[in-house]
Amino acid sequence: MNLYNNTVFVSIGGTAFEIAPADNDQYIEKFIAVSKGLTSDDTTYSEQQAVMCKAMAGTILVGWSDQEEFTEDAAELMLKNVIFRKKIEEASKNYDLFLVKKSKAVKKKS
Repeated sequence: MNLYNNTVFVSIGGTAFEIAPADNDQYIEKFIAVSKGLTSDDTTYSEQQAVMCKAMAGTILVGWSDQEEFTEDAAELMLKNVIFRKKIEEASKNYDLFLVKKSKAVKKKS
């Protein structure tokens, strides 16, 4: 039995955003790919933030319930808002959100 959901919806500002856990393999692989060639010695803070937004788009922020169609480009643009990105990061690291909840329904004996 899988104890964790792959994604969950969290409400931020009245919109439900679908997120994956922060430690998922797709995020790690994408982060490595988009940060390739960058070093801490020559990378500015804004470049580091751009890498983070690109890596999170489509791997941690994976959908929303808004009328607008989900695209990685749109997700990346939204993640450039620092306050929004921090809320997504916080939720993606709250592993209790991803626990599969057991049904509390009791089976009736015949």
